[in-house]
Amino acid sequence: MKLSIIFLFLSGVLFASPQVTKDYSKGRDIAQGYDLPLALVFTGSDWSEHSKTLIEEMFEKLPSELIFVQVDFPEINTQSEAILIQNRVLKEKYGVENFPTIVLLNSKEEEISRMGYPIKGVGDFGKHLKEVGRRYYLLEKKFEEAKQSKKVGELKYCYEEARSMGAKSLARTILNMGGDVVPELMLEKYITLRGTEEGNALRAALNAIESKEIASRLALLDFQEKNSVKPLEQFIDEFGEKSADHCWKMHLVISEFIEDKEEALEHAQVSHRFAPGEEKSNIAKVISRLLPSESP
Repeated sequence: MKLSIIFLFLSGVLFASPQVTKDYSKGRDIAQGYDLPLALVFTGSDWSEHSKTLIEEMFEKLPSELIFVQVDFPEINTQSEAILIQNRVLKEKYGVENFPTIVLLNSKEEEISRMGYPIKGVGDFGKHLKEVGRRYYLLEKKFEEAKQSKKVGELKYCYEEARSMGAKSLARTILNMGGDVVPELMLEKYITLRGTEEGNALRAALNAIESKEIASRLALLDFQEKNSVKPLEQFIDEFGEKSADHCWKMHLVISEFIEDKEEALEHAQVSHRFAPGEEKSNIAKVISRLLPSESP
């Protein structure tokens, strides 16, 4: 990205007013020309009150550092056939079900983030959008630096940040780069490739890593996949009290999965013994449900 464009985006002096269109191709071309984020604003203009409010903001208050494309689905259609088809294609492509929804894209049409409207706790929605865009472009810059330095901590941070934002394409790119060398990213990559030859190779590599955190995650994944508590029991047998911070979770899952109430109660009680303080009250409720009815 050119430094001049980064400066324009961060300083907010590119356009005097929000750039809004209903033509996706036009909005995309402007976004690509200035290397700016593209916001797809999915609305129901004549039936959704939140959509009506968002549309007013979009034309008056939202930041000029983004390009907005209104993708509208009114009950009474007055749109041209071309716009109608365009909007249906975009709705299906981005899997939008609720209105209003804002899908934020980078200039390569890759999803940065998505959000509803209004957002609880967010008073200035325009400022929030700017912060999301700024956060993404700074993340891209940090990832470029991480690729050069190949520091494990920085790659992990970039992946977690991309995933938390919903920047799926960037998260995949980070996984493809670090998923063969960084254990935590290797695990995330394995999750996406389970059942494939590459996934099997990653699993073998993960099994050879001495990490209770990774072993814990793998046990829980196997439990979900096989619908059996055996992987959890094997983890407990291997690590036991040496990994109380993980084992309490295993015991709790087992207690809620097995049908034998007496055995389930034992697991819940062990879970309560080793669980952190903030979890004990929830586990106590599980224990209460499992206690025999005649117990005080």
